[in-house]
Amino acid sequence: MTTGTNTRLSATGFPDFLQNPEPAQNGRRALHLIFQMNALPIEAGGRIYELDWIYSVVCAGLNRPVHLHLESNVKMNDSLTVLLFDPPTPDWFLDMRNEGIVNFGALHMGDETFSLNRDWYSAGPDYIFRNYYNGEISQQGPAVHYLPLGMKSGFGTIPASMLPRADTRKYLCNFIGSKRGNRQEMLTVVEQSGLACFISADKQWADPQALHVITYRNLLVESVFTLAPHGNNPESLRLYEALEAGSIPIVQSVADRNMDFLGIGLGPNPIPTVAHWSELPELIHNLTASPEKLLTLQRDVISWWQHRKRGIQAMVRSIVDSSFERVHGDGA
Repeated sequence: MTTGTNTRLSATGFPDFLQNPEPAQNGRRALHLIFQMNALPIEAGGRIYELDWIYSVVCAGLNRPVHLHLESNVKMNDSLTVLLFDPPTPDWFLDMRNEGIVNFGALHMGDETFSLNRDWYSAGPDYIFRNYYNGEISQQGPAVHYLPLGMKSGFGTIPASMLPRADTRKYLCNFIGSKRGNRQEMLTVVEQSGLACFISADKQWADPQALHVITYRNLLVESVFTLAPHGNNPESLRLYEALEAGSIPIVQSVADRNMDFLGIGLGPNPIPTVAHWSELPELIHNLTASPEKLLTLQRDVISWWQHRKRGIQAMVRSIVDSSFERVHGDGA
């Protein structure tokens, strides 16, 4: 293995500066972002879609260096470990604590039905971010924080100034996804009502033959509305991808307030909602009856999403900075 003439490897096989990192030039210590899975998109042989979202959006407000570790089955100081479903071992984080490792958190992905083991939440990490909002889980302790799903890798972030006006877009609405959950009801309503929607619902989840992410993104950018029905959970990547594309999402209301991920202390949001998909034709008719009101709604949705992203980044920065300061002192 070639390591370079100036790089000494520790016993773990990692360079010494990763095991005992010095403060960065701006005076801030680096965070080690460790993915405990193949973080390539699923259609590329990996296991998740959201590396870009986590690395380039969620961590973008940290104001400290971030070392990205892919498929790294390691334990490190000053780290945030991203997990899909379960830790590498049941006592992974407890072992980290017992081994003297400090200042580490976890980002828990994949618990969309709230059926995974979460006993490790109280067994080690200084803080935990998790996808899929559940009020009861969030109340397990002050260290558990909800983090939205975000967009799939390759979708990218789009400056709001580049987003086309709703009244210039090619498609009235779209749905691109599988027919899980009650989505067939929605598709039947669209077909019977004659709504001019772009529909692609003939592929299963993560089918490698599905639309490429760039084609998919462009379809959302050219759609006034994006239909965002429930799947295994009320939350979906599709919702956030629509928001990023400036396409007004239409979502189902969440009957269980314990799972209301859009209403968790953020104030009112402008996202149109239906209780049943039979309401969709009338809702779209009302929203498009006035071009001026439609453009105002689009601007409100785009503004809300920009504010929401800044809020996510501020929350993550505050939690990570607080953990660094507890261990390394102010300004770490």
